[in-house]
Amino acid sequence: MNKPSSTIQAAGLSGSIVALFFIALAVFAPEYYDRLPPGSSEIIVAAVATIAGYFKKETVLGSNRP
Repeated sequence: MNKPSSTIQAAGLSGSIVALFFIALAVFAPEYYDRLPPGSSEIIVAAVATIAGYFKKETVLGSNRP
């Protein structure tokens, strides 16, 4: 299986980091986590992952362009 593109890696990694932040918030500061509207953490994770993937410069293998 081929290695995923750098864009997919950036989106997955950033989304995972934000998701871990929300898990840590739920464990260590549940009073703040409970204040979030339902579904907001999922929307934030998806938004951060999408933005990270969008702004990640794609590295194209075999390209002669700089």
